[in-house]
Amino acid sequence: FDSSGKLTPRRVSSVAYHITRPFPTDLDSANIIFDLELRDMAMNSGLYQDTLTYLLLSPDKALTVETNSQKINLQFPQNSVLKPLNIIIIESDGYALNRNKIVLKDPISPTLSIYPLDLMLENKVLVSFDLSKQIIDSFNPYELVICKIYNSKIYQIKTEYSDGRLLAEIESFGNYSIFVDENNNVEIPSQFEIGANYPNPFNTSTSIPIKLPYESFIEVSIYNLLGEKVSVLLSGNQLAGEYIIDWNGVDNFNQPISSGIYFAVSKYDDKIFSQKIMLLK
Repeated sequence: FDSSGKLTPRRVSSVAYHITRPFPTDLDSANIIFDLELRDMAMNSGLYQDTLTYLLLSPDKALTVETNSQKINLQFPQNSVLKPLNIIIIESDGYALNRNKIVLKDPISPTLSIYPLDLMLENKVLVSFDLSKQIIDSFNPYELVICKIYNSKIYQIKTEYSDGRLLAEIESFGNYSIFVDENNNVEIPSQFEIGANYPNPFNTSTSIPIKLPYESFIEVSIYNLLGEKVSVLLSGNQLAGEYIIDWNGVDNFNQPISSGIYFAVSKYDDKIFSQKIMLLK
């Protein structure tokens, strides 16, 4: 929708204005871009652009959302909230937060803000930061942790590194960013394990956790009840560690497949492991 010409500014003080505009009531989601030209009292001007994401979150729907920059992904399971809720997602740089004296030390990634701030969730939401799109190549990914920023303090969340991404499950809305923890010890699994996928059953996307005790070739594929391979999710050498493999219910040709029972099959160290998955549409 186009908001041009429909803005309603209200003067709050000599240097601040509160701007509102009509918002369509039939939208479930929208990316809203603000193009602002700012001018100070000395008539110096500058252009500024800000983007936010609006969502109507419903208890009966699972939802996967990506920020406008595609650097951060959120997976909302069913029943993450008790009733339909309007939420706002904003991605901002660390400088903006420090300028407002919200944090005590510098985050090394954009900060994810989810409103209403500090709302407790009924089911945890999976947050994923894509490290390939962050300027943090000089850091060991196993020293990076996702933290919540609350009342000028930083609270570390259990974080996993997998396939170029940092992942964490959050229990509430708020401000989240990546920080460096040089004392973060990486525990190498003692044996191979393919965990239960979550969510299961799923509608749009599901995550399959695996643990690798040492570097080796691994293949993770999806098979149907006829024993046909419908999708290859991972194939190649991988370092020891814990990984999260995502499947969005499509085949090798990126075409959606029908509802039913499938199997995530892992071939590792000349052995085969499987996990049952249910796709519902």
